[in-house]
Amino acid sequence: MQVVLYISLLVVVYTYILYPVILFFLSTTSKKTFIVSPIPQSITVIIPAFNEVHLIQQKIENTLAITNGVTTQIVLVSTGSTDGTQHYTHPNITHISGPERLGKPSAINQALLIATGQIVLLTDANTILNVGAIQAVLPLFANATTGAVSGEKTFNQINKALLAENIYWSLEAKLKQLEANYNTVVGAAGELFVVRRKLLQPLPANVILDDFYIAMQVIQQGYTINYTPLAIATEAPSLHLYDEYNRRVRIASGAMQWLCNYGLVSFFKYPIRVQWQLFSHRICRWVVAPIALLIFTIFCMLIQPYIYIPIIYFCLAAVGYILQQFNKPTKLFYFPFYFLFIHICMGIGFVKYSVGKHTILWKKANR
Repeated sequence: MQVVLYISLLVVVYTYILYPVILFFLSTTSKKTFIVSPIPQSITVIIPAFNEVHLIQQKIENTLAITNGVTTQIVLVSTGSTDGTQHYTHPNITHISGPERLGKPSAINQALLIATGQIVLLTDANTILNVGAIQAVLPLFANATTGAVSGEKTFNQINKALLAENIYWSLEAKLKQLEANYNTVVGAAGELFVVRRKLLQPLPANVILDDFYIAMQVIQQGYTINYTPLAIATEAPSLHLYDEYNRRVRIASGAMQWLCNYGLVSFFKYPIRVQWQLFSHRICRWVVAPIALLIFTIFCMLIQPYIYIPIIYFCLAAVGYILQQFNKPTKLFYFPFYFLFIHICMGIGFVKYSVGKHTILWKKANR
């Protein structure tokens, strides 16, 4: 039984520690293919929005400011909105509205029907992009092998209740940079994702993780995804842990959907490098590591003296949760809680997908 315990622990360590370390060394030695290509001269900005009337004017002004000097088409899609967003008008945008809320994939598909830009910027209505975002992204398309560029997601304030989430995104940014230096990012931040128009295909109407689906479609067509920390999408953090719970569960459901419907059937169609990255960064985090963590916990409970490991851990996590409820998190206690929390959300998300309780519609978070 100890062998199983050690193997399960090794899987978890590989997923969260060894993979980034290996990637760091590989990224310093590998050379990416560079084929000179003209820099795109036109861009279509697609903004799906649902009941964002209090933010939409600021979003449009921000979009016009950052795309100044570039031939720009802005498409706002607000189908299903009921708060006045559906009536928003501006002389420099095209607004698609309708009575039925069909989800973000449908909104993107409607916008793509009229998209004229050489590249397409997908961004959320509740995010503000930094002034130099477009100038940071465009030069990366000078490489013909670059099919898309992912920007960075940040928060406009630090929410103590989600301390670990802020640090998580910081670590994810470093991992994306390593992946981009080595080969390709496997995924993208949906808040700021720029894709060559010719690579964008209609999305399945029921796809949950639309940004990840698009990213893997780009890679499957033989292109890579680059990353720049100089293109930044800023949004307000979730106010409550419950909102983070909903987001995590939805991501888990989307991960299971992608694996079952698209990922497993296409896995061996990707190059070896992409297979390794996809397995290590995504599949391990989504499926392999959570299962290994569960096995490790069970076997610890069955073998003396390892039984004290999960007991101590759960005690630390419990204290972390209590402190979080009083908005006084400390790293010593909060990180054990958050690590347990995201894996519980993962399990719940898998169950929801398995019993058909998932949905493509976002539940708006309190911000």
